Amino acid sequence: MEKAYAVVGCLQQGLMKYGLSVIDAFILSKVYDIIDKDIAHKRYDSEGNVYYYWNFKQFVKAYPVMGIQHRQMSRKAKKYCDIGVLSKINQYLPCSGKYPYYTAPHYRFTKEAFGSLFGHKNRGG
Repeated sequence: MEKAYAVVGCLQQGLMKYGLSVIDAFILSKVYDIIDKDIAHKRYDSEGNVYYYWNFKQFVKAYPVMGIQHRQMSRKAKKYCDIGVLSKINQYLPCSGKYPYYTAPHYRFTKEAFGSLFGHKNRGG
């Protein structure tokens, strides 16, 4: 499929298939850039799989143009996991609580959802 049919790197057909918006395309594009470039603030390795820490408050603060709050980001992240675009684990720290870590399907989970959004199985090579 041609790039003319993509929105922020996501195929429109895939966005519509999963009920995602342009804002979702922007968010997923940024998340996958962080994962592909391995520049996440924190990283958690569980059973040989790499998961990346996603701080919703900092993400929303960095991109105010989205016009959403960090609690909305939490709901969006859950939706991404439900449709198979991301996968999540939690790390529990006794002193400070629960921290969410995410991975992309080309590292571990459903390649069908990833492929239908980005047009190929591995965005980073």
